[in-house]
Amino acid sequence: ILLVAAAGNEQSFADKKPYYPASYNLKNILSVAAIDEKNQLAEFSNYGKKNVDIAGPGVKIWSSLPGNKYGYLSGTSQATAYLTGVAALLLQQNPGLHDPEQVIQRIQISRKKVQKLEEKTQFSGIANTQKSLSLQAETNSLNGGFTQHHGIMKNWFLLNSKDSILNFK
Repeated sequence: ILLVAAAGNEQSFADKKPYYPASYNLKNILSVAAIDEKNQLAEFSNYGKKNVDIAGPGVKIWSSLPGNKYGYLSGTSQATAYLTGVAALLLQQNPGLHDPEQVIQRIQISRKKVQKLEEKTQFSGIANTQKSLSLQAETNSLNGGFTQHHGIMKNWFLLNSKDSILNFK
């Protein structure tokens, strides 16, 4: 299961002051910071090269509001919704992607590098939806390429709210 998590809105260095669940060091978590319309880290967004993976649009995003209304919102939750959409499009277009790491790798290798984010996020950039959707299924990645697992499910098992994640199959 892929978990796309907001990095937080405290202007905090998440490598020193972790923000959960985004800061859990798990391979199935994509931690998302927010950028503004100038592709700069939003003034409120948490950041950190170790605990924040990538950035997405998170300032003045047209959103649904309570009471059947619409308006502009800002926050890493808005950027997280955007990255969740990118991941969903990737999965819809590539039903053979069963591993969350494959989805994250596609987002990583297709990102738009932004110099000002080099020390702020692990992937040093922002999501590039069009490029991520145009990648071939066998695109080379940092780990040597994507593999497709047919008939294999990967699941986390959580026994109860007091236990930590125990096993990954």
